[in-house]
Amino acid sequence: MSKALIAELCRQLRLETYIADSYAKVEAESHEDFLIKLLTEAVASRNNERRKRYIRQAGFVLAKHTEMARP
Repeated sequence: MSKALIAELCRQLRLETYIADSYAKVEAESHEDFLIKLLTEAVASRNNERRKRYIRQAGFVLAKHTEMARP
């Protein structure tokens, strides 16, 4: 299968493009292990992106590091 076809199938299944981008890097001894590793990494990637999105949406003020003179 070509990467473009896999990316299109991921889009149709509403999966992230992470799978299409990283399936070639996954090493496994069986088809089942391959699928488990790929989906586990996709879930972790999705959770990481969700966490980043929530932090951006929260609008936290970034702490500025300033040197304070102490007496």
